[in-house]
Amino acid sequence: MSHASTPPRRWPLLILLAVLCVVGIAVAACTSPAIRKEIAAVASTAAGSTFERTAEHGYIATGESIELSDESLPSLANLDPALLDAVRQAAAAAENDGIHMTVTSGWRSSAYQQWLLDQAVARYGSAEEASKWVSTPETSRHVTGEAIDIGPFDATLWMQSNGPTFGLCQIYSNEAWHYELASGYDGVCPALRESAAG
Repeated sequence: MSHASTPPRRWPLLILLAVLCVVGIAVAACTSPAIRKEIAAVASTAAGSTFERTAEHGYIATGESIELSDESLPSLANLDPALLDAVRQAAAAAENDGIHMTVTSGWRSSAYQQWLLDQAVARYGSAEEASKWVSTPETSRHVTGEAIDIGPFDATLWMQSNGPTFGLCQIYSNEAWHYELASGYDGVCPALRESAAG
């Protein structure tokens, strides 16, 4: 009889060792900051699915917009007054050029911003990729009322050329609709950032 093979009585021990190795690898992986961040993002996405999207949180449905004259909506009412005034001045000038400007997003509550971030993580597959499109509630200028998204497309094109005249700056190259006041950048529009991630 050959002794080259492992005796059958050792199989349970080898299986137990293999399981312990796998568990050890899983525990080590879960202590990685990147893995913990992804786990937290997935858990947050699941928890955020019950968020009730209402106007009180600044919610405007995808594909819809509001008029700059509707001050009763928190999306506009909670914006920085100087930002809203500058956008209204730009909108009046755009009208003279035959362009009608609307708002696709303005002020947002922290809860709404977190919901948007959770949705982005689910859509893009990671917190890192989602951060290119959606900021955290702690860093979002929408939450502080210092950012506004305008539409439709012809208005974004108009703003790219004319926004700085009104002190309005496009901040991210991947978001032609997102504008903030230049006063937040010492009165000068900053160089475009690649995305909200940096």
